[in-house]
Amino acid sequence: MLFRSLRSRYSKKKAQEASDRMTAGWNSMPLMVISMDADVIIRDVNRSATRLLEYSPDEMIGKSLFLFHDSEEILAQRGRMESQVSRSLHSERAYAEATFELGYNKAFERTLISKTGKRIHTIVSINQIKDDQGRVEGYLAIYEDVTQM
Repeated sequence: MLFRSLRSRYSKKKAQEASDRMTAGWNSMPLMVISMDADVIIRDVNRSATRLLEYSPDEMIGKSLFLFHDSEEILAQRGRMESQVSRSLHSERAYAEATFELGYNKAFERTLISKTGKRIHTIVSINQIKDDQGRVEGYLAIYEDVTQM
């Protein structure tokens, strides 16, 4: 019994250390990383995202990712995509699904707008997060700031 209890505490400690390393890595990378649910609602952001966009995590989490994009750019892209898929992309989820359907999820340009109105030109790649049955349960967006380029 004592051995099992010690092993359990050791396992929990190792799991916490691994989690701490992941969090440190997530927050130390220069790329903006934003995790979303299947409805494109932000679940988590790394430190680079909050620094560049000038919002706190609390101001971003629970909001649509599209609130932080140039709205005219999004509307124009939505129109082009609707023409290509021959249907309305009425929701953020439909827009995200069409992005993958058309192959627009890898290395495309997108302009983000910071809290103070600064325009941040980025190259973004978006990946689907799937459950064990292959259903999309969220997305992970990775942005590289290319404003100075």
